[in-house]
Parts: sequence; C-alpha cells; structure tokens
Amino acid sequence: MTLFVVSPHLDDAALSVGAAIAAETARGRDVVVVSVCSVVAACDRVTEDIAALAILGARHLHLGLRDAPLRGIAENHAALCEGAADDDFAAAIADRLQPLLADAVEVWGPLAVGGHVDHRATSTALRRLGHFTAYEERPYARQPGAVRAAWHRQGAAVVDRCDAVDVDARVFFLEAIGAPAIADPTTATAAQLGPTLLRRQRLPIADRDRCVRRAALQAYASQWPLVVGPVAAGGWPWDDDAEALWRPDV
Repeated sequence: MTLFVVSPHLDDAALSVGAAIAAETARGRDVVVVSVCSVVAACDRVTEDIAALAILGARHLHLGLRDAPLRGIAENHAALCEGAADDDFAAAIADRLQPLLADAVEVWGPLAVGGHVDHRATSTALRRLGHFTAYEERPYARQPGAVRAAWHRQGAAVVDRCDAVDVDARVFFLEAIGAPAIADPTTATAAQLGPTLLRRQRLPIADRDRCVRRAALQAYASQWPLVVGPVAAGGWPWDDDAEALWRPDV
C-alpha cells in the first residue's frame, strides 16, 4: 500500500516527517513524496529534493506549480504568512491532486503550522479531497503555541486532555471547521463538538531513522542556514524531537 506524503515545498516533507518516511521505506513500504510548489527561482532546489528523497528511500513526484513569490506574492513574512488565503491556488492544487490520489488509501499532508500561504492552500486542497491526516511542519511546530494557532486559523475548537503517562499521546484537537470556539470544551456535548475528532500521534524517532533524516536534510544545501540552522554551530536542533501526525479518531 503506497503512502503519499504531500509537501507544499521542496523540503517540507523531509523536514517534518523525514524520520517517519525513512522508517516506512526501511520496512519495505512504497512512499511517494508529492511536492506541490516545484517551480522555484533556484533550480538547484529541485536537484536537492530528488537527492534528499532518494536518501530517505522515497520516490519523488513534482506537481510543477509555482511557489508564492512566482505567483506575485511578496516575499516577506506579512505577505506570506499573514495575508489572505490563496483560494484559487488551493483549487489548482486540488485539481492536480485529485486524479493522483483518487484511489489512495493513506495520504499525509501539511497542517499549515506557521501559516505560510502555500501550506494553507495545500492543506485546504487535501481537505476538499477528503484527506485529513496532517503532519506538523517543522521547524515551525517548535515555536510554542504554533500548532494550536494552526487549528484556530481553521476555525477548530481545541480540547486538551492530559494523561500522566504520556501527555503528548493524550492531546486532542477537534476539527470543527466554521464552528465557533467552545468556551469550555471539557463540558461540551458531542453535538457541540461536532463529528470529527483528530488525535495527535507522536512518532518517536529511532536512532537509525534520525541518522537517515539528518543525511537527507544535508542534501538541502541551499536552505542552510535559513531552515536547517547554522551547521557550523551544531545545527539540526530538532534531532531529538518526535515528529507528529494528526489522524481522525475513528
């Protein structure tokens, strides 16, 4: 059974769930990483992505859509992460993905942590196609409150439940798109909470998969130190972090 991992840009999948991809391919699973915005100003990024995904053992598929600056969106944080959603782009992504994912059993896509317009559009497109398993984008998810903010941007009410054994495994976010936030979700009825509950699945990283992920990230040389961090100063600050998926609680 092929796993499709949809990546807004030419590094998001490796950065966010690279160790999980390495673990899946090591078990013999076919993994295809679908990069949405693969038309970029720096052509070496395409070569880097192909090399990185080969290290992870995954196949690559580039959709050939332009990233935000090439669509006329200013290349600054306010425009990219705080501006209006690009609904036309989300529709274009959905059109490209629909035939590819029509018979797919498992698809992972971005949660849109950090709010980048391309991530939001990709997340919206996948939800329109009925795919709800979302990964937390790194390094953005390392910022306190960033994951919660991503759900709030989508109009989701938030339910936190902690377990003394493993807090991460017992944190819930409710997907209630378009519904008002519930003041006290702990006392809300099932009808108020809505039909779809997403549970956070923490993905602990084995040493072998961490090493493979690090090797893959090193292939993205053009992104140092913008994304990866200053390598000369140690870099790779998330080597011990768990990756995470949000799945429908069924």
